[in-house]
Amino acid sequence: DEEELASQSLIEEIQNKFSSKPLAKKSIDEGSGNTTGKKKTKELKVLDGKAAQNLSVVLGGALKHISYKELRKCILRCDTSVLTENLLQSLIQYLPTPDQLNKLK
Repeated sequence: DEEELASQSLIEEIQNKFSSKPLAKKSIDEGSGNTTGKKKTKELKVLDGKAAQNLSVVLGGALKHISYKELRKCILRCDTSVLTENLLQSLIQYLPTPDQLNKLK
């Protein structure tokens, strides 16, 4: 009975109905005209990884209860109730260099 059911046409029919076909990869030329696809954007980094990590630790430690927007206001107001001398020295240490500031322009 199995041999009767295992005819070549039946097997091909099952393969056509249940098999999956791999997606064709687009070449670079084909993908350039597609604006709906994901575009790779270059991420602008001013600080090196180590400095960014250290600054994150400083901001996440003493200032974890303050948003960046509020921290900015405190810095502009020179609010000494939030900004201690040690904290200011830590922030000054990670100020960007003039070259790094030029990258932002």
